[in-house]
Amino acid sequence: MTSCSSTLVAETAASASAATVVVVVVVVVVVVVVVVVVIVVVVVVVVVVVAAAVAAAAVAAAAVVVVVVVIVVVMVAYQKQQQ
Repeated sequence: MTSCSSTLVAETAASASAATVVVVVVVVVVVVVVVVVVIVVVVVVVVVVVAAAVAAAAVAAAAVVVVVVVIVVVMVAYQKQQQ
């Protein structure tokens, strides 16, 4: 009876240990997945912000070009009017 009891205790301890290992593995996998998802979201947000900044810079550059062209056209027209 004692050997049966000690075998049962050993099996229970082994199954508890296996269950603990499974829980730890699941927790580690979940943490890794969450970290990867957070990193991906941060990268996507950074890419979107950089793209928006580049687009804003392009719009500003286009506006500067338009203003310069208008100034040149007005100056040329003024010079022709003076002649």
